[in-house]
Amino acid sequence: MLKNIKTVGVLVAICTVVALLLALTNQITAPIIAKRESDAANKALLEVMPDGTGFEELKDISKLPDSIVEAYKETSGKGYVFKINATGYKPDMMLMCGVSTDGIITGSVCLSSSETWGFEKTLGDQMKGKNIKTVADVEAGATSKTIKGYRTAMKDALNAATILGGGEADLRSPEEIFNDNLKAALPAGEGDFVKQAIADATNAIDFIYAAKNGAGYVYIIGEQFIGVDAEGNVVTKDVSAENGTLAQSKAALAAAHTAVDTTDSGINENITSVQKNAEGNYVIEINGLGFGWFGNPNEYQEAKNIPIQICTVISPDGNMLECLTVAHEESKDYGAAWGTEEYYGQFDGTTIDTYKDVDVISGATISNNGYLKAIERCFKAVEILEGGAE
Repeated sequence: MLKNIKTVGVLVAICTVVALLLALTNQITAPIIAKRESDAANKALLEVMPDGTGFEELKDISKLPDSIVEAYKETSGKGYVFKINATGYKPDMMLMCGVSTDGIITGSVCLSSSETWGFEKTLGDQMKGKNIKTVADVEAGATSKTIKGYRTAMKDALNAATILGGGEADLRSPEEIFNDNLKAALPAGEGDFVKQAIADATNAIDFIYAAKNGAGYVYIIGEQFIGVDAEGNVVTKDVSAENGTLAQSKAALAAAHTAVDTTDSGINENITSVQKNAEGNYVIEINGLGFGWFGNPNEYQEAKNIPIQICTVISPDGNMLECLTVAHEESKDYGAAWGTEEYYGQFDGTTIDTYKDVDVISGATISNNGYLKAIERCFKAVEILEGGAE
């Protein structure tokens, strides 16, 4: 019994000594570790603001964009440095950006990320010297989601610097600004619009959006958003007379669309709507069956059985006047391409004999085949409706 007590006493003594040694070690090493961490942080800060002489972390960042996770003020008044949690192809792309007091990016660096190709590691030098207006010019060959996420993060940093400097900044995303402009131009549309084909021979109208509730249209001409109600009245204030007249004229043509009876016509079942406009051209809406339809839900695609919604305007003699991707849910790798005018605009001016000559998206076989097949079906539908062979 006495032996056991002695053994326990020895163990307690050993533990006490070890604890004291650990406490002493921690007391000695803690300041060293803290200094190393501080030096590492300052190194990153100095990397994006090389002229900085010292940095003070700002505790209250509640009024800054949500992506800003840390903010530092350069102590001699040269500007600010921000740590930003951005989303590119994947979330948690951690960036650091320095912004001078006159709103110029002094440097940026990617601290960590899980992007597919690593382009985000090369973008810092190209962001240097950009401001809120020119940062959107950086392309750099990165994947669309990576570069978009990086540019958005830089805009957030520039806006944060403006706010900290006592100015005002518009924190809305480009998509939010665009949608707000649509709503402001035609309030009766209740904020729910769908892009329309134009088929405008004058090339004067850039985009047309129709209110889903039938309240009218918004015509975009240059920087003007012009709302025209269902009766053809321009409802947006401060619209130039020339643009207002053009929008009213186009609205009258849109209202003059008449449905084409396709009963027992033999046109493909994926065609959801056929109309003729006031100029006698066919306006055909069709579902293209691409990767969003046949693909399996996985890391590149969240759902299946979702078609590519396409609208075409084709003349009675078989010329494509306009092609437009209305909506799609193609794979995340290639999805951005299908919604761009650079892609669907290639079909303008084609015929059933030439539509396959366009540049397809490399590596997206299922989507390419689905889109091309849909275009072919639109051409064949016009042939059928004009009395040609099925």
